[in-house]
Amino acid sequence: MALSCRRRIFLLQVLFISILHEVLPDRTSLKIYQPLQAEFYCFRRLNGTHEFGCSSDRSGNVGVIHVVSNEEDVQFILDDDSGIKYIAALRADFFNMGNMTKLQDSGRVTGVIVLRSSLDLPEQGFSPDSTCPNDGFGLYADHSQYASCKKVSWNPKNPGTDMFFTRWNFPIFMVDN
Repeated sequence: MALSCRRRIFLLQVLFISILHEVLPDRTSLKIYQPLQAEFYCFRRLNGTHEFGCSSDRSGNVGVIHVVSNEEDVQFILDDDSGIKYIAALRADFFNMGNMTKLQDSGRVTGVIVLRSSLDLPEQGFSPDSTCPNDGFGLYADHSQYASCKKVSWNPKNPGTDMFFTRWNFPIFMVDN
């Protein structure tokens, strides 16, 4: 009789645990956060700032994702005084030195996601280098006539001019849309 009662209690416990396992929700973090499948991961090239590696915080960067698709969206981040940190999701045509400098200077941005789509790529192209690439390091760095691109300026209408030579305090990712 005692064995039969123990057996019933054991079977009820196994049944209860099985049902409980099915009823328990997944981890909350899996329901809240969405992993980004980016082809271009966070990195910092060896550049004019003499730094390398991703510029994220040791514990990661967290913020509310705010999609920037017009100037009002940029201004919203700049004017918000709620103390909320943002991760700006910029269309490729809004990824330029002017917007990036504003976002960094605001102190409210902890990261940038560039949403790349063939529909919104800059018409004039994009290069994060300066208008005089390799200035100071090339074959003509000491030449009086050719140093500092005195004869020709490269990419004069480039929206990303000098991005390589700016210290960004947050990670920047590119995601194909």
